[in-house]
This record gives sequence, C-alpha cells and structure tokens, in this order.
Amino acid sequence: MAKVVAALALLVTLTGCSGLSDEAANAVFVAPGKFDVYTCADIGRRALAMRSREAELQQLMDRASRSPGGALVNELAYRNEYLQARAELKLLADTASGKNCTSESLWGSERAVW
Repeated sequence: MAKVVAALALLVTLTGCSGLSDEAANAVFVAPGKFDVYTCADIGRRALAMRSREAELQQLMDRASRSPGGALVNELAYRNEYLQARAELKLLADTASGKNCTSESLWGSERAVW
C-alpha cells in the first residue's frame, strides 16, 4: 500500500511539472545569449537540427501517450528535452531577428527556418 501511495505522489508531482509556460521553459532550459556568437548560417543550421529533434520528440511523445502509463513515460523521458528544444528554437529565432538574418540569405529558395 505504501508503494502505491508513493507512486501516486510521484505521478502527481511529475504532472505538476508539465505546466511550465513557454517563458518559464525558456528561462529554465536556455541561457540568454547562448547563440550570440553564431553567424546567420550557424543559426540556420542549428534551427534545422532543433526542428528535426522537436518533431522526433513530439512523435515519440504521441506514440507513448497511446499506451498505458504513457503520460509518465512522457514526463520522465521526453518532456524536458522537448521543452529545451522549443526554448532553443525561440532563442534562435530571437537571435536571428536581432542580427537581421534573412531566410533568403541563408537558404536561397528554401522556406524560412523560423
């Protein structure tokens, strides 16, 4: 019985952590100025890699949520990395905007990264 209560307490604690806003996640997961030394091309490459990882994590979270205990798996295995990827993408977009980077100068005819 004590193990069940402890497991439920842990679950409640973990699900409470998922309520981080985007601003809070940005403050927790990414240091301001992290990408200030990046060139526009570097920012573009990093953004593409982060978008790919974000999509991969979202697919993993969607798949896990379909199984029993999936919410717990998402919180333990994927949620923090997913929030970090989103926070990095926001900081990359902000940094690119501050440096006046344009998608055309980075990728030619390819779509914008941000």
